[in-house]
Amino acid sequence: MSQPAPEEVSLLRPNQVDETFDEDNVSDTSSFRHSNDIEQGQSNAYASDAISTPSTQPQSPVILLLKSALGFNKAPFSLLFVITYAAIVLVSYLVQTQEPSIDISGYPLKFISDAWIDLQQISRDFHSYSSHANDRVHDYILQQISDITIGSDKDYIEYDDDVRRVLFQDKDVFTPSIIGRVNYYESNNVLAKVVGSDPSLDAVLLSAHYDSVPTAYGTTDDGAGIASMLSILRYYADESTPQPLRSIVFNFNNNEEFGLLGAESFFYHPWSNNVSVFLNLEGTGAGGRAILFRASDYGVAKHFKAASTPHANSIFQQGFSDGIVRSETDYKVYTKKGLRGLDVAFYKPRNLYHTRRDSIRGSSKAALSHMFTNALDVTQSLANAKRGDFDAVPDDKKPAVFFDIFGTHLIVFPLSLLFKFNVIGIVGGALIVSLLFFTVLKTKSWNIGLRGWLRGIISLALSTVVTFTVAYWVQDYNELIVVSSFLAPFFLLLSVFLLTNYLVLSISFYLKPVSDQKLVVFLESAVLLWSLLIVSTVHIAKRKATGEFLITIVYYLYTFAIILGLLGILAVKSEDSVDDEHTINSHTSTTSKLKHVARRSLSFDWSIQFFLVIPIGFYIVYNSGLLIFEALHHNALEGASGASTVYTVVTFASIASGFLVLPFIHRFHALVGVILLIMLVVTSVLSFVPFPLSHQAPMKIRFLQSIDLDKAGSNGKGPHSEVSVLARTGYGYQVLSDLPSVKTRSLPITCKPYGHDDSEVCSYEGPRPWVISDKSKDAAADYSTWLNVTVLNKGETANKHKRSLTQKRVQKVIGKQINYDDDDDDNFGPFKGEIFIEAKENRVCTISFNTTTFSSNDGTASPVRIVTVYHDDPINRGNSSNEYFLGSPHVQTDEPDVLKWYKGINDVTIHKLNWTQPGYHLEFQWIPRWYEAGHREMSLESLPNKRSLGLQITCQWAEYDGESIVAGELKRKVPALDEVLEYGPPWVSWTNWGRGLVEVKKYVELTP
Repeated sequence: MSQPAPEEVSLLRPNQVDETFDEDNVSDTSSFRHSNDIEQGQSNAYASDAISTPSTQPQSPVILLLKSALGFNKAPFSLLFVITYAAIVLVSYLVQTQEPSIDISGYPLKFISDAWIDLQQISRDFHSYSSHANDRVHDYILQQISDITIGSDKDYIEYDDDVRRVLFQDKDVFTPSIIGRVNYYESNNVLAKVVGSDPSLDAVLLSAHYDSVPTAYGTTDDGAGIASMLSILRYYADESTPQPLRSIVFNFNNNEEFGLLGAESFFYHPWSNNVSVFLNLEGTGAGGRAILFRASDYGVAKHFKAASTPHANSIFQQGFSDGIVRSETDYKVYTKKGLRGLDVAFYKPRNLYHTRRDSIRGSSKAALSHMFTNALDVTQSLANAKRGDFDAVPDDKKPAVFFDIFGTHLIVFPLSLLFKFNVIGIVGGALIVSLLFFTVLKTKSWNIGLRGWLRGIISLALSTVVTFTVAYWVQDYNELIVVSSFLAPFFLLLSVFLLTNYLVLSISFYLKPVSDQKLVVFLESAVLLWSLLIVSTVHIAKRKATGEFLITIVYYLYTFAIILGLLGILAVKSEDSVDDEHTINSHTSTTSKLKHVARRSLSFDWSIQFFLVIPIGFYIVYNSGLLIFEALHHNALEGASGASTVYTVVTFASIASGFLVLPFIHRFHALVGVILLIMLVVTSVLSFVPFPLSHQAPMKIRFLQSIDLDKAGSNGKGPHSEVSVLARTGYGYQVLSDLPSVKTRSLPITCKPYGHDDSEVCSYEGPRPWVISDKSKDAAADYSTWLNVTVLNKGETANKHKRSLTQKRVQKVIGKQINYDDDDDDNFGPFKGEIFIEAKENRVCTISFNTTTFSSNDGTASPVRIVTVYHDDPINRGNSSNEYFLGSPHVQTDEPDVLKWYKGINDVTIHKLNWTQPGYHLEFQWIPRWYEAGHREMSLESLPNKRSLGLQITCQWAEYDGESIVAGELKRKVPALDEVLEYGPPWVSWTNWGRGLVEVKKYVELTP
């Protein structure tokens, strides 16, 4: 073997890499053999000979060109990295922001045009359940359904104006730990039915709600769902559309916004008995594309593949189940009742959701077309499913994992399959990698000493700490910047993470070069992914986690890349052995040496690893992160915990996006480092400097005006009228202090912390509301005429005759003489009390209870066990006319509705449809707290003080965009809200805080 000249050996230090070599194949290059052989005490002669080999003969230009293009060199890798990341970011942006064409589905445009007209009509007014406009929307829907049915030659389409009373108990929608919430609800859902060709099959339910909140036009939430359903009904009524196999029931329901009550009342209708699957159309944003964010199971989720332009991700489903997403939809009611189905909704921008900017102006025909097209596609798939389709395989009833690819294809599979892949990855993947790794070490194919390890782990740990530190600085200095520009913090943190790893791993490689550092970092990172996969598998088993498929995908991508790298080392070692043997037999031959160098130079396994890991992994991670940002970044407005959640998501998303390129990062070209540094500076400015709020990204503030009949105003005359706003700490005062009424009257503003989440309630005595019309100005100005509570008896024991003291007018209202008995009270109960709530032009009131030892919502069991609702007036349909109704109304008897809940009734919410009905007539039975607790040794003298039941009655009014007629004069209904809308800054949007905008409260006691 020829010996190199000494000066040639001096060209390379023992720990320096020759930049002309492909680093990916340094495992078998001479320079690394040299350094490792020295460490192992082997002969320098062999190493020196290997080092000199490349320089003994000039290389072919073709080999040099291919080596430069395909080798793991800085320039080609860096260019590929920049192009790949930039392309995925750009494509994801275009997919997320561009609305699909309105004719993409191929359905006749007349259906979309009609739906758009419907949406314009529905969105004409604010139309909450407690508004007169709600009746107009109800009548419009009923009229449209009537016209569709009469105009069709299909005799299998029918409809029903479902007016009924329901009384039920349920848990709180958002706080399930609060039980015993009773609702008396007068429902006026509008139902339609397309009877299927096989009535023996279970029916499909389509559902949307037609009410809005008091401060929004309800275009997206949920007018688009209603308009889509009307056009789907038109489609099935069209002469060219065949009869579906299964029946389709349409539930145009009311009062979803405050308790999901329309969906609940649906189950009192006989058509609900044959329904097994559903598609719920919702709106929790204000336009854009509608997304499938929940599915009960794989058996129904697979039908969403029929959508022309699917948009879906089961990460949202996990967000709901983990409580990160605080909204709720009718989906919750339907699944609770045992139905299986899908929840499709608009989801961005959420800071315009429930505000007046949820309007026709903020929506588009393309957005409506997207919901209508996908809903019709999926409805046809569900309605034409054959018997047993939803239970074809055992996994059909398992939770589903799903996500879309560029908005054109849906990937959906059962969660059980993901669990199996996780187990295979944990056991099989780790076993294969371990066997290959030890084979490589045993055969000495990869000469790497101990010094080559831990650099990836150290770099990752250090960069993670730095990234979280920067995220903390941004949150601490300009917390709400994520509301207006969540991408600026994301790219700031991504650049910090990449730069930190670039510096650490590049310096490590320079100071202590190792054979194939890329593979070293791959292996070390895989240990972390393997641990995360175990945690994710536990989450799947315990919490049905459907949003952690990202971990599985990245783990498998890394595993395949590692296997490829280890097999490559073994293959190269095998070929080198043959060449070495040939070289020993032919000492003077340079041909084999040239082939050896060419083979090393032509290796391109790094590029296979790159394309295997980066494009797929970064698309899945970035696109899913973008969806989460769009849906959740406005949670920062709800409180400090919401902001912390957003920053945690942004930080982890940036780390995950950078983590993918970690094995390759030390080969960044210096120009990439400069680009990252520039990105760091620019995004730092965008994250720290700007005011975080704007007209496009406003602060959402909640408004409520309260009148407490038991408190006097600041002038000592009349009840106290208080305007309260709920906002992040500091913002409420800033807005209110600039109002003209506050400044001109020098009104004090009181701010108090709300909960423990950096939110506060700021209050001041605002302009009086005029929600009631009256011929007399004095009567309209007297709040006690708005709400009057009469105790029809003083409270009595259940085993006594009725005993009441009441006014003649109340006796007239309830239509009966109230008798009373002067017998002695029974101290041991149970006790009974009866009240009449007189509330003008009102549709909803709530009643909470308290005793000396209990208060509603305090987490303890209520002493109230029975509530009775009397029907002194016939139910009607508000302003609706019967002329559009097929058949007679669902007449219910005037017998009282009684609900018994022996776990304790926490509070009662009562509704009525009849605007002219003077009020609500109720009776309560309760057990003294001392009796329930078994404290019978209590002295009889103290019993009277323990028997009273306190009632806090609160009635709400929801209309504000109009006038009341007071003594012939027009008065704006809620001037205080008009004022904040007019004079509030442009970076604020307003929404309701409660069922109404104005509430009047009165406290009474029932005392035996």
